[in-house]
Amino acid sequence: MRSQRCRSPPAAWSSAWACRCWPGACAQAATHRRPRADVQAEDRPGRAGKHRPLDPALLDALAREVALGTASEPTRRRFDRLLADEPAARTALAYWESLIASCAPAVPAVPPDAALRGRIESRIFGGTHPPRYPAARPDLTRQEIARMELVLYDWAPSPFCAKLRAVLDYKGLAYRRVPVMGAALRRVRSRGNGKVPALEIDGRMVTDSTDIAHALEALAPEPPVLPQDPRQRALNQALEDWADETFYFQALYFQWMEPGAAPMVREAFRAHTAIPGPVGQLFGELAFRAYRRRITRQVIGQGTGRKPEAQIAADLARNLAAAADLLIPGPFLLGGQPHLCDFALMGQLTYLMRPPLTRAMVQAHAPLTDFLAAMRALRRTPAPP
Repeated sequence: MRSQRCRSPPAAWSSAWACRCWPGACAQAATHRRPRADVQAEDRPGRAGKHRPLDPALLDALAREVALGTASEPTRRRFDRLLADEPAARTALAYWESLIASCAPAVPAVPPDAALRGRIESRIFGGTHPPRYPAARPDLTRQEIARMELVLYDWAPSPFCAKLRAVLDYKGLAYRRVPVMGAALRRVRSRGNGKVPALEIDGRMVTDSTDIAHALEALAPEPPVLPQDPRQRALNQALEDWADETFYFQALYFQWMEPGAAPMVREAFRAHTAIPGPVGQLFGELAFRAYRRRITRQVIGQGTGRKPEAQIAADLARNLAAAADLLIPGPFLLGGQPHLCDFALMGQLTYLMRPPLTRAMVQAHAPLTDFLAAMRALRRTPAPP
């Protein structure tokens, strides 16, 4: 028989909802916060936005747990869904993130345990660290490279697929494009990580546009897309990451979350499938709806989607102006030769040229339009086998 004194809650309860006694163990138990299971059952949003009004105190506790990283995986996923529909959830999360960030300087850095780090790295890298850059293969002739089978699993509107197609064309490598919206999606998921672009090189699957570009540089070093000078190589990597990450999420917002561009994205999904006829259009429509939910959560989770549209537009305008300044005197970011950072920027600018609003922002900078013209002029004809 339970005693009437307060006891500690079960360890499975999160601190945000834990009460100081077992339910029913004392007269004050009804006034304490509810356990997580009750919260999830009673306050979970329903379909079409029909759900019970959110308790501000509960919302604040949820945001705190998510910001601290102590929320369980199911709770975090539910809170991600709340972020897409509830401005109050975004406000609460931004508050706690800023509060935690302000405390960071007062917390001393703790180096990880060397043995633990070694075990983690051995699991990730298989016991050996990968080389910083793959070694070149000067022993392969252009004829031998041309006989290799390159299969690009591709989603045409993707800025990362556009980046990789441009690298392949610049190196003059022949490849076969396979639209991923169809039967090929299962192959990409089973042999890769489910993301595109994915390039099969004589049966070996390589994913991620940057990793594929490095693999191609090792396979066909000429013409190079990676600088030889260490400082130039470091600048190339920083600029490539800037283009791939910063521009990408701002472009995603104006492609997927800005109301004027949504019909254009839906039509792209319906048109770029490997399945012909009405069945393909239906497949594209279903894929569009699924990806719209996923990308909305990604943009909000990354932080861009929590800002007002005017601020996102101002951020994009500032980045475009910075890119235009970097292209003076040009024609490329690091001078007279194109590098991987140029192909990354080209992919993002091409993506931004689709919605009318962002197209006008790009075209307002002459160095950017001149840069796109210079990148289009790089295309080479594949060498005959």
